[in-house]
Amino acid sequence: FYSYSISGNTWITLAAVPDTTNDSGIMIRNSSDDTIYLTRGRNFTDFYRYSISGNTWTTLAGIPSIIGYGSQMIRNSSDDTIYLAQGNLSTGFYSYSISGNTWTTLAVVPGAVRTGAQMIRNSSDNTIYLAAGNDTGFYSYSISGNTWTTLAVVPIIVGEGAQMLRNGAADTIYLAAGNAATGFYSYSISGNTWTSLAVVPS
Repeated sequence: FYSYSISGNTWITLAAVPDTTNDSGIMIRNSSDDTIYLTRGRNFTDFYRYSISGNTWTTLAGIPSIIGYGSQMIRNSSDDTIYLAQGNLSTGFYSYSISGNTWTTLAVVPGAVRTGAQMIRNSSDNTIYLAAGNDTGFYSYSISGNTWTTLAVVPIIVGEGAQMLRNGAADTIYLAAGNAATGFYSYSISGNTWTSLAVVPS
């Protein structure tokens, strides 16, 4: 595990992760938070926290099911809750309480989450958006209601290398489809419609 100094153009070796990591692992840090969260990766349930100031790792409560290709994990700023889509061709969806060090099983995703999946939540918005990956499925999740809604399908299969973003509370989501394709699209939240935009240069 390493840190890189941008100003010094140097790498520093830090405390090693408690165990070997695998593909499909996810690492998040929000804002200026002192803590980094890391999933071990495909075929594992291990979950860790790293203290930047202390250069120490803590092993946390394990994820309820093994994660795999397409797994996604997000946290909003200093929220106490982390959300995780299991991936691994499954529909598992979970929340993690940072203060309680506990996982909660939430409503399952309407479709299997696979390679290329993308999941976003902006600011304190009540809604999470998920493109299922290796498919055209697109869904929204209500945090307060613990319910999923199936939205208009993406015009093309979303695959490895896909990227999805939304600016703040904007009504538009942008998606690059990945999957060795040049497709680029916008999604209107209010209209539940996709629009094909100029293709990405090949």
